[in-house]
Amino acid sequence: MKNIIFDIGGVIIARDSNWCSDELMMFWNIIHSNDVPQFWNDFDRGTINWQQTVSGISKFLNLSYAECDDMLKQAIERSLPVKPVCQLINNLKQKGYSLYLLSNMSYYFYTELRKNAVFGLFNGEVISYKYHTIKPEPEIYEIMLKKYGLEPGKSLFIDDKKANIDAAAQFGINGFVFDRQNPDHSCAELRKLLNV
Repeated sequence: MKNIIFDIGGVIIARDSNWCSDELMMFWNIIHSNDVPQFWNDFDRGTINWQQTVSGISKFLNLSYAECDDMLKQAIERSLPVKPVCQLINNLKQKGYSLYLLSNMSYYFYTELRKNAVFGLFNGEVISYKYHTIKPEPEIYEIMLKKYGLEPGKSLFIDDKKANIDAAAQFGINGFVFDRQNPDHSCAELRKLLNV
């Protein structure tokens, strides 16, 4: 294996439920489910803005616009690096692996989250809002492979959604389904697999 491709949300970045309101955690559980609301996909795709997304959350949860605007801001502010994953990324970099990001994420989230130091270790990125396509649509994987000239068979994609891993496998990309509920275990498994 030569190239390691990471998802961001639920893998590198997560939220501490102790710091978040019940409403925020309920919404985030919906986002991490297999039945993501269309407006959120559009937000990640970069085809609707912050205000439209807040309106979508407001209708979806039957809460006021102001409450949902605050909730979305909290979702960014309370997104923290997952320590064992960041340590793994550092070790992979030291071992000479090429590291990439492939994530469904809006401009608003990514411009804030990428301020974390760990993002400076990556060789490249394909973030959905820039290309108006999201995982598991095939276009986003095609963009990743073509943009960086990656050999699928020498690439490992780490994501917390099996559907995204399955879509990558259609291109011959190896996959690892990350358990966001147990990052220590997933990191230990990855260390064995990648010899780090």
